[in-house]
Amino acid sequence: MQKLRLRKGVIEQIKSDRNLASDFQVAAILGVSAEDVDSMRHGAAVSVAMAAHIAVVQGSGFDLSEWVEFIPARESVAA
Repeated sequence: MQKLRLRKGVIEQIKSDRNLASDFQVAAILGVSAEDVDSMRHGAAVSVAMAAHIAVVQGSGFDLSEWVEFIPARESVAA
């Protein structure tokens, strides 16, 4: 199964849309640590449940497409 990550700028969009000043506030809304927020900002994989939670928080129901993208599978290099 392919993994998901947040699209670039999603954390900042949440902060802006919700008038939040810190990653700690974003973390509280998402139910994770501030360190997890920073990891997600920099491309860490997120679960489908987290992706759905972000979509709901951002008001797009369960349409995840605006908030996440698939992490491309690494191509294996023949040795």
